[in-house]
Amino acid sequence: MSNEAIRITLNNRLIHLAVCGKHKNAIKILRPLIKKTSDTDLLLKLAFMLYHNALKHFWKKNVSKKRKKEVKLQIDEAIHICKKIILRETRKKIISKDIISARIFLGQIYTAIGNNKDAIKIAKQNFKDQPNALTANRMADVYLRLDKYIEAGKWYKKYAEIAKKEKIPSYFIATDMAVFNFTIGNAVLGKKFANEALTNIPKNEIGLSLKKIIKSYLK
Repeated sequence: MSNEAIRITLNNRLIHLAVCGKHKNAIKILRPLIKKTSDTDLLLKLAFMLYHNALKHFWKKNVSKKRKKEVKLQIDEAIHICKKIILRETRKKIISKDIISARIFLGQIYTAIGNNKDAIKIAKQNFKDQPNALTANRMADVYLRLDKYIEAGKWYKKYAEIAKKEKIPSYFIATDMAVFNFTIGNAVLGKKFANEALTNIPKNEIGLSLKKIIKSYLK
């Protein structure tokens, strides 16, 4: 099997584990691989899995001291990885895809742990450096998570406009708009976008993930 085939197989496996919520399993796969290489993509995947696994327990009240310590260590490690990547890539004096991804992950972590000021600052910097659908979406997401619905609405509108120009599949846009509208209490528009997304979502791992997101709001 070629290196590219191995990479694709690994990526598909990690996506499957993330969709199923088995982030801990993904972490076990990634750690030994990272010991052999400092591959940035693998480090980003580890950071993603670490903070998603930690956030499962972050907001729970009845959590043991041991679990709280594990959660803090995972969040701290994810932050460290993102900062390390940002510093390393910044030295190249270009705004790489890896810098944008690391900033996105760092912004999501900061939003979750209440570091609102830095979360907004990072999201704004990302859009300034690369004004595209992805960075607009992440800006909107940060404001939504912080309950700043007016600002979130402005950015989701901007995201949808840019996404259409970039010819991003309509089911992605509809899913994001459904989540936004359900979150702010606009169930009518939320259902409209949800039905639009469900009609067009493909039958693959990404499609399964999107369906799970939508159906969590339709309960």
